[in-house]
Amino acid sequence: MPRPWCLPEPLDDVPLALREAVGGHPLVARLLAQRGLADPLAALAFLDPARYRPSPPAALPGLPEGVRLLGEAAASGGTVYVWGDGDADGLTATALLQEALAAAGLRVTCGLPARAEGHGLPPRAVQAALAAGAQFLVTCDTGVTAHDTVSLARRLGLRVIITDHHDLPEALPAADALVNPRLLPTGHPLAGLSGVGVAYLLAQGLAESGTSGQAAALEGLLDLVAIGLVADLAPLTGDVRYLVQRGIQALRYTSRPGLLAMMAAAEASAAHADEETISWVLGPRLNAAADLAGSEAGLRLLLTGDAEEAAELAGLLEGKYRERRARTEAALAAAEEQLRRDPELQAQPAVVVEAGEWGGGGVLGRVAAGLAERYDRPAVVIALHADGLCVGSARSVEGVDIHEAISAGRDLLLREGGHPLAAGFTVSRENLPRFRSLLMRALAPVMAARPAQPLCIDARLEAEDVDLDLARELSRLGPFGPGNPQPVLALPALTLARLEAGDEQAPRYRRLYLSGGQGQNLRVTTFGEGALPATGARVDVAVSVRAAFWGGQERLDVLLAGWRPAEEGAPATLTLAEGDVEVVDWRGERRPVEALIQELHGRYAERLAVWAEGPEVPEGALRRADLPERGAPALALASAPADPEDLRAALARVRPHVVYLLPPADTATREVRALLRQVAGMLQVALRDRGGLLDTARMASRVGQREAAVLAALRALEADGHLRLARDADGAWRAEPGAGAPGSAERRRRALLLVEEVLAETAAYRRAYATMPPAALFRRPEG
Repeated sequence: MPRPWCLPEPLDDVPLALREAVGGHPLVARLLAQRGLADPLAALAFLDPARYRPSPPAALPGLPEGVRLLGEAAASGGTVYVWGDGDADGLTATALLQEALAAAGLRVTCGLPARAEGHGLPPRAVQAALAAGAQFLVTCDTGVTAHDTVSLARRLGLRVIITDHHDLPEALPAADALVNPRLLPTGHPLAGLSGVGVAYLLAQGLAESGTSGQAAALEGLLDLVAIGLVADLAPLTGDVRYLVQRGIQALRYTSRPGLLAMMAAAEASAAHADEETISWVLGPRLNAAADLAGSEAGLRLLLTGDAEEAAELAGLLEGKYRERRARTEAALAAAEEQLRRDPELQAQPAVVVEAGEWGGGGVLGRVAAGLAERYDRPAVVIALHADGLCVGSARSVEGVDIHEAISAGRDLLLREGGHPLAAGFTVSRENLPRFRSLLMRALAPVMAARPAQPLCIDARLEAEDVDLDLARELSRLGPFGPGNPQPVLALPALTLARLEAGDEQAPRYRRLYLSGGQGQNLRVTTFGEGALPATGARVDVAVSVRAAFWGGQERLDVLLAGWRPAEEGAPATLTLAEGDVEVVDWRGERRPVEALIQELHGRYAERLAVWAEGPEVPEGALRRADLPERGAPALALASAPADPEDLRAALARVRPHVVYLLPPADTATREVRALLRQVAGMLQVALRDRGGLLDTARMASRVGQREAAVLAALRALEADGHLRLARDADGAWRAEPGAGAPGSAERRRRALLLVEEVLAETAAYRRAYATMPPAALFRRPEG
């Protein structure tokens, strides 16, 4: 069944200071305000890393001591052994420390765990460090639970610096320095750092205490930082977001042969790299490196300066990645079949499946992630090894700390580690049933208390508003990921015209072709396996949009986030207008127009212009000829414009950021004879006071009609013999008192008929204006 939708709390208005500071598409400012960034300075710091003030490295607990120790080692020409981890975060952290410590003058050797060793700091790392002649053992992305290994290293004379980001054990290992953002209070800007982020701050602290050359070298490390942070699903808030923003900029101009070769092998554009490039191209391929003689191949690829070696390694990784992707699809299908055979497994607090022959090749985590996404609950995949050990990989969902739940059975585990959304463990086969029981017991109350997870909608738009320009503007809010989700847009009342299924290469890939009432067509893509509406069904769809680059061409990608049967008559909370104007539709308000204008004056004071037409207008309202030029960020329409061109002209003159459509009062002249009398009166004033010079635009505004109606009325008066019309050299109309007999009866009849036709056209537009959707009112003209 489709998920329930959670609509955003309505905002009375977006602060004009925010709208002016942010500029561009009005939806950007609205989404910033909805996400708690209504302050212009905070919003600009969010959008532009150059305006953000990051925390100093010394704010990270344990880092000053780590910098001091490494500084002493550099001064004495010491040797450091760096022990990392085999996933994308660990590999980028290891490569970063290798380069940063070498730039500081240290001799550096690196080591990584073999696949069979899993994660962690084994005693082998100590022996390798001693064999390399190191005086220091520095970990990255691991080590915070390695009490025994740290004690062994110190007994054998090594100084130990742990840099890690995983959850803290009850007691910390006795390292010389332990740097971990989990020691910070919740909500600190550095609290979400992954392993590579911690490594970067250590390098930054060391560089700031050393030479300017070291500080300059930091810029060359930011591409690695972005890859590790995004691939490890670090929350994109605070300093993490800042580092990823800068890192993506660096990635687009990277000179690392390994990264360039990986992107070339995957046919990805380096110049347009973003968080999607990391999530779908670089991260998965680096994670696949563990299948090639351990993770050393991935580390070599990141560090090599040789383009030929990089191309060779990238080719190997590409082949391994494609092979593992196929294995993952097959493994996920096998896991789904296991769940279909035993429906009871789906009813548990967590989905737990046991891997068969498909359990090798590093697919456990990916299968767990797929199951967690599909069933919206934690998922654990366990591989039963021939030696009697069971290795499990777990992935969780928002609001459920899977690592904490796994820790409930810590006494039974041989190894465990992780963080709230992802964890792993090793347990003996005889203890597996009891461990599963403890895990379910720990998760049951958490899942029972977990509220239903609705689909959160950020804004309602019309389908015709979704285009490449909108996607480009929304990308300003990126990078997207945990802590900063991609905006979800609700598009109402569309009809599914056609559904296009995927193929053997991508069985879950499907396209929906949707059409709307205004004739717009939209192609939407989904990669999920959930149920879709039937062809011909009328639905509301929720989508995310992005500007993607494929084959050197930019294109609009619209991805399905959810759907539901159409909710007819639901009002749009935001409609977009020409020139990126935000439109607030108050035409259905029952309060008097004067009360609405008073409320708007309270909000905007002198920054509000009220536009009205006709002989009688509300107090303080301006006719079109008196509207300020670029002087009112807010514009309220108290009467219906005479035609779309008058509306566009008013917007072009005022250049407002927000337009309020008030209940339209109709005070305009409708009858031909009444219009002729009003125009004749204004004509007499022009003849008496201005030598016959006519301001036809101002005259039209006075009677609430198009300028064409005033000119038609003047022609009718001319046909009656009341005046003669002529145009000055500058194009202005001038009238002279009439002389001579009236025109023929046919000429007078045609003149009156023209006035009647113009008035009828305006009346028809005003009738449509009262109920026309804002998107149609403000639609850009074709051609």
